[in-house]
This record gives sequence, structure tokens and C-alpha cells, in this order.
Amino acid sequence: MNELNRKNYISRIPKYAIMIASHSLAGKEHSDMSSHTKATPSTIGARRRLKLLTFVMVLFLSWAAYILANQYGQMSGRQAELRETSKKLSEAEAKNEALKQETLRLKQDEYVGQIARRDLGMGLPGEQPIQIQK
Repeated sequence: MNELNRKNYISRIPKYAIMIASHSLAGKEHSDMSSHTKATPSTIGARRRLKLLTFVMVLFLSWAAYILANQYGQMSGRQAELRETSKKLSEAEAKNEALKQETLRLKQDEYVGQIARRDLGMGLPGEQPIQIQK
């Protein structure tokens, strides 16, 4: 391959592919070389920023998990309260319906007379009440 074609070919290869190829070609020599290189101030700063970012992310995720658990507990409590309130509402509606039926029946003269005979021991003129003892 001539020199001009080689430069064009290399310029079209992404940088990460060249890095991967150089790592695989260098093998053990490259790893030994990297252990002897000193960290520059920019790499130290990058590591510190990465550690700080990791710490902030862990802190944020911990806070989010706490909030999520707290809201789940509140939601469970509210759902139990809602079920209890719904049960009370249905009981009150049933009682309200029964009372409406009772008021309709109390407007009828026959039912009022029946209650007067049964509960109060009253009767129509000429009737003799019969009492059964238990």
C-alpha cells in the first residue's frame, strides 16, 4: 500500500478502533508500560471528578429510594383508609335506603295500625288482644 492510500485509510478508521487494535497488538508490553507511567494532574482531576460524580449519583439514588419507599407506605395507608371509608359509605347508603322505605311504609295507615297493635298493645274498638306468655 502506498503512503497516500495508507493515510487516507487510517484517517477513515475511528479512533477507538485504532486504540483497540493497538491494545491487542501490544499485548503484555503495553500493560507493563502503562503500570510504569505516572498519573498526570489532569488524570488525577478526572478521577476525582469521577469519584465525586459516583458519590453524588449514589446519594441521589439513595434519596430517591427513600422517597419511593416513603410514598409507597403512605399510599398503602391511604388505600386502607379508602377501603374503610368506602365500606362505611356503603353501610350508610344501605341504612339510608332502609329508612326511606320505613318512612314510605309509615305513611300508610295499615302499617301504623299494625305497629300500634304489635308494639303498643292497642287495638281497634271491639277487639280483644290475646297475650301469649313465653
